[in-house]
Amino acid sequence: MTNKELERLFKALCSAFPQSDIMILSKSRDVIFSRFVLRVLAAELFSVKKAASFFKSGDRQYILISLLLPGGFYLLLSLPAENYESAESPLAMVYSLEQAVFLADKQATPKMIKDKYSLFVKQLLRGPATEEASFISMLASEAGIDLTLPRVVCLIDFEEASGKEYQKQEFLAAAATLVRSFRLAHAGDIVGISENSQLLLCRRLTKKALSAKAQCNEYFLQLQNYLASGLGCQVFVGVGFTVSSIPEYAHSYTCAQLALQRSPAGPKGLSYAIDHLIEIIFEHTPLELLKHFFHEDVQEITANPLFFQTLEALLLHHMNMAEAANSLYIHRNTLIFRIKQIKNLLELDPVHSDNDRYTLHLIYNYYKWQAQLFADKKQA
Repeated sequence: MTNKELERLFKALCSAFPQSDIMILSKSRDVIFSRFVLRVLAAELFSVKKAASFFKSGDRQYILISLLLPGGFYLLLSLPAENYESAESPLAMVYSLEQAVFLADKQATPKMIKDKYSLFVKQLLRGPATEEASFISMLASEAGIDLTLPRVVCLIDFEEASGKEYQKQEFLAAAATLVRSFRLAHAGDIVGISENSQLLLCRRLTKKALSAKAQCNEYFLQLQNYLASGLGCQVFVGVGFTVSSIPEYAHSYTCAQLALQRSPAGPKGLSYAIDHLIEIIFEHTPLELLKHFFHEDVQEITANPLFFQTLEALLLHHMNMAEAANSLYIHRNTLIFRIKQIKNLLELDPVHSDNDRYTLHLIYNYYKWQAQLFADKKQA
């Protein structure tokens, strides 16, 4: 965001929340704009865990809103808890103000949902991964590697990587050497040992027209077998999203960590974030926020039955256009034409972009989840 956008957002927040403390901070946590009415807000309250939480000051309880803004800025806002039924209500209002300011200066329309969903997903998944992004930057700098080239971040864990700390580090160092010497290794790959004592691999992608999963699945399966054979233990791999800029590495690292936690036991210990993050989001996000982000877009897509049928077929068949066309009993060229219409409507490219495909997964799963809630209420 520009300084003008930040100032407009600050003024909008001051108007919308007259009984609040408000701070907007820079990347280095310097205060850019501030207003203190309650005098309970401090920069150290910024939370990297939750966008909305409660805290006490004296004998009163307050709602703390802490958000990442576009461009790496931070927003802190505190409100008297007694004025709101839940923390999600003011949070949804702040999101609306933020999006209005962010989209207005770019002369965009509400249909430009790409920025909106990007903000939503990054808020939800943000975690203590900023240090890992700095670590990746350091590794890349030492090797003279360009971080703006597309990669996918993954984490590798091992069944036997336990014991004394020095033994674990020796084990991981040996694993890192094996990854670098693997016959399918790329000169642009980044390999290191994460803060959580896992192997960190940023795999270089070379084909723009293919998703990370399509490009790397065979590579990860072969790498698993290679490491398992060389180290004599089971190997688990969690794969995040495609990245092409330094700020995206922290997000993808968090996604890879969540995917790793869901790696199946047995020989197929390979897990992609794209396959699991839907359930995480719908398990941990309040209904009010889900409705705020998805309801309008679900109405747009479901207004055209052909669009919705096409979207559903593509997602159910993992973007395989031949299988999706067969399931709809239409020619492949007809499917391609419909996909182009959906791209124009939503400004998303689900066939070639992991993030855009994930956005469509979110919209579709919100619709299914909402329909199930309605059916459950009707039965009750």
